Amino acid sequence: MKISEAGRSMIEMLGVLAIIGVLSVGGLSGYSKMMSQYKINASLEQVGSIASKISAYGAGQDSYTGLSNDTAKKLGAPITDTNPYDGGITIKPSPIEGGNSNDTQAYVIEFSGLTEDACVTLGSSAWGNVRNSSFIGLGVGSESKASNIEKELYLGCTGENKTDYAAACSGGSKVDLPMDPGIASVSCNCPSSDCIFVMKFF
Repeated sequence: MKISEAGRSMIEMLGVLAIIGVLSVGGLSGYSKMMSQYKINASLEQVGSIASKISAYGAGQDSYTGLSNDTAKKLGAPITDTNPYDGGITIKPSPIEGGNSNDTQAYVIEFSGLTEDACVTLGSSAWGNVRNSSFIGLGVGSESKASNIEKELYLGCTGENKTDYAAACSGGSKVDLPMDPGIASVSCNCPSSDCIFVMKFF
């Protein structure tokens, strides 16, 4: 009597597993791109909304002295505990001119705790929807260079990009807007997820 064996051979099973593997990799790649675009869009929307609320308030004020995350929330700015990349958000007054430390006619929005990839993505994104009349510029780099970025922004972005930070101003600068991904990549040299993204407004 002949026994009939039903089932799949090892070669068939390996073929099925290979197909599943290829589909999984494709799916993960698509998901990764989708999440990256979501975070960019969420960042654009968050910064744009925050800047809109604060700048509307600042239109009737002489300075932003006392501005903080808490006071910005009271103005209706959509500030959350973390930015879309799971780092911190800081809003604070900033000098509009380099020589006067008491001048707080500008403010900055900082996204900290960023990975190198997030830093490059934010630095080289087209921020057209928040580049209103009060936009001064943006910068990227390691968190330890936040004050250097701010200084570069209030000096009008006159310097070249450095190896650990770069800034680009709306009125024209040696680093163009949107920032070249190559420049952002060199400037976002912070492998410990301690990159920072800064936008400045008045």
